[in-house]
Amino acid sequence: MICTVVGEGRICSGQVVIGVVYPKLQFKFLIYSAICFFSSLIMCLILVSGIRFEHKLFMWLLSLVMWTILSSFAFSYVISLNMLTPGFLQLDTYGRSFRVIDKLMLVWICVLIFIVTCHASSIITWIVTYLRKKMKEKRI
Repeated sequence: MICTVVGEGRICSGQVVIGVVYPKLQFKFLIYSAICFFSSLIMCLILVSGIRFEHKLFMWLLSLVMWTILSSFAFSYVISLNMLTPGFLQLDTYGRSFRVIDKLMLVWICVLIFIVTCHASSIITWIVTYLRKKMKEKRI
């Protein structure tokens, strides 16, 4: 087996070079990519399962899975940009691009927080209304 020393790590044939150079980023990239992939599988399974779309809980579940897919895809994209762009380019023209991408990710997170808050309030309202209705039925 042919091996090469790169920085502090040792790379052998068949290994991921980026995993040796950026082990922490590679781990985060794998986690977010796996979340995105398996969430996509879950979404496909939910859509072909035959559950009716009229249920609010089902629609909320679909939204939750889509948020997970899109967020993990966005995070893995940003991490892959950081891993694949050489260090000297990150300080130059691309450095400004990374600042823009970081700001866009912050906007993305703020939008997600807003959407989650809106959905959580509607679900809490729905649960409270349902419980009140059940309590009134028991009294009658």
